[in-house]
Amino acid sequence: MHGGALRKPAKVSSQASAALPEPALPVFEKPTRSFSVLVGGIGGTGVVTIGQLLGMAAHIDGLACSILDVTGLSQKYGAVLSHVHMAPNAALLHATRIAPGEADTVIGCDLIVTAGDEALSRMRAGRTRTVVCTDVIPTSEFARNADWSVDADAMVKNIRSVCGENFFAANGLEIARALMGDSVASNMFMLGAAWQRGWVPVSLEALNKAIELNAVQIEFNKAAFLWGRRAATDLAAVQKVATPVNVVKFVPRNNESLAELMQRHQTFLTEYDNAAYATRYRTLVERVAKVDLQIGANERLARAVALSYFKLLATKNEWEVARLYCSDAFRQQLASTFEGDYQLHFHLGAWPFGKVDKTTGKVKKAELGPWVMTAFKAMNALRGLRGSWLDPFRNTAERQLDARLLADYEQEINTLLKAPSVRPLDALVALAALPQKIRGYGHVRQASAAAVAKERAALLAVGLC
Repeated sequence: MHGGALRKPAKVSSQASAALPEPALPVFEKPTRSFSVLVGGIGGTGVVTIGQLLGMAAHIDGLACSILDVTGLSQKYGAVLSHVHMAPNAALLHATRIAPGEADTVIGCDLIVTAGDEALSRMRAGRTRTVVCTDVIPTSEFARNADWSVDADAMVKNIRSVCGENFFAANGLEIARALMGDSVASNMFMLGAAWQRGWVPVSLEALNKAIELNAVQIEFNKAAFLWGRRAATDLAAVQKVATPVNVVKFVPRNNESLAELMQRHQTFLTEYDNAAYATRYRTLVERVAKVDLQIGANERLARAVALSYFKLLATKNEWEVARLYCSDAFRQQLASTFEGDYQLHFHLGAWPFGKVDKTTGKVKKAELGPWVMTAFKAMNALRGLRGSWLDPFRNTAERQLDARLLADYEQEINTLLKAPSVRPLDALVALAALPQKIRGYGHVRQASAAAVAKERAALLAVGLC
């Protein structure tokens, strides 16, 4: 979409001047060593700035300071670790890099980076205090691996196991986006939380002065810092004030029970089409669940079918795109992101708008104006026509592929259920899970389906007992 849209400005709380208790800051009880702060995060999001602010604040407070930024293989969106040493005098700054187990405070602006070996090795029980942002930001592996997932809970537990009670965790990205209008505020938010916990040995006056000297979005950064202080004092209250908008969350897979998974899918399919369509899904999966129990598959087969069958039933076709654009969620997303006069423009590759590029042989999308929303509203009201003889899209190659994949899968599962013991369990589960590998749209989806068909043929050839 494009046009005269204006992104809403960051929200700064009217409570910004409200008093908060000032913490007891670390003192240099051992004048023979420095105080070490490790800042970990993703390049290009302001992680290095946090280290620089700490360095300037230390200078303002009359402390000696050294800063080393380690950017790894990629500065932009790669892991970044800022090693910050502060001491009463420069003679105590013996090394720029924090040694293993020598971090006094870790400010984790990214969970994956903070839970990584490099950062985790700098922590030591009884010494290190850590604040960490628990939102999961996908790494470059996400772009290469469609099955990418991380166990956020396990990573948080690993950090907590080292730091014990000296640990504070918050969904900083989500809170910052909700309160400030921009997730970039999360790093300053985490710094505020660390300072309020008494884990950063520089004064509030020095930090505020450092923010001013940085001369970049001064009030914005001060407000983000204050929200972090508030969160460290009462996280639940801050989370209550924050009403997340337009936030993408990466949820770990397989954390739901089979019953919860089925219920979520049934609810979605009811909205996608109707209750009968959702019942069609549940009926087959419940049949598989009974067989799963009989053969002792420990829900492996039932879960594979639940995921695969849902994927084939909930295809994101033209009717579903219309429904999503007409949803309350999309309207709320627009209202929370833009203000003023703006127009929506759409790039559609579906028939009859998509044209085949003669050079590449691929479908080229067409740009269409605001009138498309009117068409979407009409389609949303008439989506009961989907799949019927009155469906204008039913004869397109992609819709015919979808219909064939769904019919073939239902037939195959019914056949497998008649004699589940004929094949080894692993082969049975692998066959049931194959549709999960069919991804993309257009020529990408067709190529993916062709690859899955070859894998299916191979499994059928060698899977018999």
